Parts: sequence; structure tokens; C-alpha cells
Amino acid sequence: MAARTYRPRTGKVDAGVALALGFFRMRLICLLNQCQHFPGFVYQKARLCPHSLIEIDVRPRRGSKPVCSGCHQRGTAYDLLGLRRFEFIPIWGFAVLLLYHMRRVDCRTCGVRVEELPWAIGKHQLTKTYMVFLAHWARKLSWTETASSFRTSWDKVCQAVEYVVAWGLEHRSLGPIRAIGVDEIQYAKGHKYLTLVYQIEQDCTRLLWIGKDRTVKSFEQFFDLIGQPLSEGIEFVCSDMWKPYLRVIHERCTNALNILDRFHIVAKMNDALDDVRAAEARRLAQDGYEPSRSSRKPGGACSSARPTSPAPNASGSATSCATTSRPCGPICSRRTSSNSGSTTPRHGPPNSSTTGATRPCAPASSR
Repeated sequence: MAARTYRPRTGKVDAGVALALGFFRMRLICLLNQCQHFPGFVYQKARLCPHSLIEIDVRPRRGSKPVCSGCHQRGTAYDLLGLRRFEFIPIWGFAVLLLYHMRRVDCRTCGVRVEELPWAIGKHQLTKTYMVFLAHWARKLSWTETASSFRTSWDKVCQAVEYVVAWGLEHRSLGPIRAIGVDEIQYAKGHKYLTLVYQIEQDCTRLLWIGKDRTVKSFEQFFDLIGQPLSEGIEFVCSDMWKPYLRVIHERCTNALNILDRFHIVAKMNDALDDVRAAEARRLAQDGYEPSRSSRKPGGACSSARPTSPAPNASGSATSCATTSRPCGPICSRRTSSNSGSTTPRHGPPNSSTTGATRPCAPASSR
């Protein structure tokens, strides 16, 4: 028997059958109802406008009462205001606008107030969803690139970030804090810094606080914010060697171990080595030695700077290494053999394998 071909009858078609057969036409309003459905409001009509713009009309559902923006209670509709436009997330490169005539509420508690909308806040022209979307991309791109990519302005990206940050601070739960890190960042030309405090734990890494300047007073504001119980519960603090930070950590985090970063430890160690080198160079200069300027020759021999002139002896004549068994400088070509007691010339710097002892010639005044 030949297989029959199913053909839907004219009229109403079952939704499951229509979806299976591909007769369900996906519309933009259907997408909005799936991802952004607001009780009490209806997406009425969507139309494509010039300049790559999509406008969607929104109206209140019949019988629904507006919500007062003051006390957040439902009241009776008083009148209608002018048309307002709210920017939504762009779709396929088209800017999306929600058009809505806002109502005023005759509230028994607050009087006549503008209604509260579930998709917008205050006088912002951006929807809440769009502000969260822009703030998410502002973490990956610069604010200018984010604004140009989604056909909006830099100011609106800034408003979106401020809204998300304010919402996060309002709903933030500090909880127990075991490890924090503090550092400064330069935000303008000159010595203008911000103090940043992070929570650096294995299961929680987040920015806790930002303060202006890097002084004792500014850093103490963080501990005033979290309170003494949380401050005493901190076990580890990672910081650099900036003295105001170390002072506040010592006073406020009494039970914490202060861990210094390796960069500043190595920098301090290098500074200490430079001080030791400079002190040794000054001491050798005072003893009458010139600084050595050794260079490697092609033949492999090492040459050094000429040592200082030998000091005159008791008779007034200069003592040379040719007439004495002791070398005349820090690096001398004469070495004393321990076997025969004779002096044999050797070229190059002293080696650890040399059996003879070397000692520079001292001035006549010290003999």
C-alpha cells in the first residue's frame, strides 16, 4: 500500500502538528513573549522602519491597573502621558525600540504619580535588559567600542554600568572574608591613585571596594565599611610595601598574615645590593685602588686597569714588584710559588687553583 501524504485541513490546526510540519511561523513578538514577558502588558505590533530600525508598540492589558512608582502599590489610572521610546537589545544589526504611552496613577498614599514599568527604571531611555547587556560587553571591550558596536552612545554605556554596579552593591552579601588583596592604580596624569581591595579566595574572587587616594584615611574607610567582626576574621592580606597600607593592616587586621608581593621584595633586595656595591667601591677608592675595567681579548687573556702607582719606600724611591716578592696591585702578574719560594710571572686574573697567596702592595705609611 502506498504511503499517504498528510495534508492539514483548512481552518484551525493543532499547535503540535503545525510545529512538527513546519507551519508555525516564528515572529518577533513571539520571541519577545518567550524571553521578555511582562504581566499586564502586551506587545501589540512590530514594524520595520527606515535606517535599520524596528519599532514595537506596547500597550497595557485590558483591566490591568498601573503600579505607583512611589509606594509600589496598584492604583487607578488617572491619565495618559506622551509617547516614550525605550531602547532594547539590537537584533541582527537592527536597533529595537519599545514605544509606550505611560500612565499616571491616582494613588491613595502618594497622590498622582507616574506608573512604574517592569522593563525600565526612572527616566532612563534604556531597558533594564539592554543595560545589563551593555554592561556585560563593557567588561570585554572599551566603552567607546561597545557604544559603536551596538549603535548607542558612550553616555548610555556609562549609565548601564552605573545601573549594574548600583544593583550589585544593593544586593551584595559580604559574608565571611578570609583573604584580601590591596593595591593602587593610577587613573590620571600625575600622582592620582585609587585604592582597590579584592577578595582573593579559591571559591570567590571579586572586587570589594574602591577608594580615592592611597592614604591611611582612605584605606581605613574599607574596614569601617565591613566592620570589626569581618576585619578580625581576615587571615591573609596580600599587599605591596607601601607604608600607609602596612600601617592600616597592622592596626586593623590583627589576626592576619601579611604577604608581600615578590616584585617589591626583589626590588628592595636589589637596592640593598646596590648599596653594598657602592660602599665597597668607596672603601677601595679610599684605600688607593682604581676601579677594575676588565675586558675579554680575542686571545682569551684578561686585561685590567693599571693599578695605582706604588708608594715610595723609606729611601724615597718607589717600590716595584720587580724588586719585591709581593704583587703590587689587586691583579698582578707575579705569584709566589709555595714549593720553591721563587716568584714566577703569571698572566691573567688570580685563579682558585693557584697555590701561592696573593696580597696587594700596601702604601709605605701602612708598612
